[in-house]
Amino acid sequence: MRRIFNIAVLLLIPSIAFATSFTRPYGASDYAGGAKAVGDKVNSEFAYISSWLNGGNIASGNVANLGILRENMEAVNLEITTSSSSFSGQGPILVDVTNLSTSITTSGRPVEVKMQSAYDAVVISGSSTTIDGVSSDDTSSSTPGSAVMFIRDSATITRMAVPSQAGNVYNPCSSYSYIDQPAAGTYTYKASVSNAGTNTTYVYNCRLMVREL
Repeated sequence: MRRIFNIAVLLLIPSIAFATSFTRPYGASDYAGGAKAVGDKVNSEFAYISSWLNGGNIASGNVANLGILRENMEAVNLEITTSSSSFSGQGPILVDVTNLSTSITTSGRPVEVKMQSAYDAVVISGSSTTIDGVSSDDTSSSTPGSAVMFIRDSATITRMAVPSQAGNVYNPCSSYSYIDQPAAGTYTYKASVSNAGTNTTYVYNCRLMVREL
């Protein structure tokens, strides 16, 4: 009898966390009649707990309010521009890349700013090549003079070099990325290029992706 009583007590203790309507402790009269009385008491406790769990407290109450249900999950905060097509920017002045500008409203989490190909794949057919990438006609042997810059509103947040290249050599669009950390707000991000002297930077068939992480 004592072993059965101990098991019953261990089974009853967790129910304290589920409801406040249980009466504790039980008195001797609750267990009058031996093992059957103890079993009945335990069964009634489990029936109450099962009803509490399945009767709306978790199914439509506490857990739903925490936003765990799929329909309450926050949507992906993502903006993607159209293609830059065959863009070229010449000279030392800052030149905005065609189409690579978009606005996003953030909640304060980090923001990924990245260029990506506007194609699912590079298409090569005979001597005709559809190019996606970034290049420069800067052929100097010293420090590269061409750069891709990401700008948030009017502030330059990063400057990424376009290496000195010769011939049809292009960096992938995805080579240019940055993790920004602005406060919550609405911002406009864009990609621009600058060059040393009369050099030209080419941005072919790239898109700008801005995503709050």
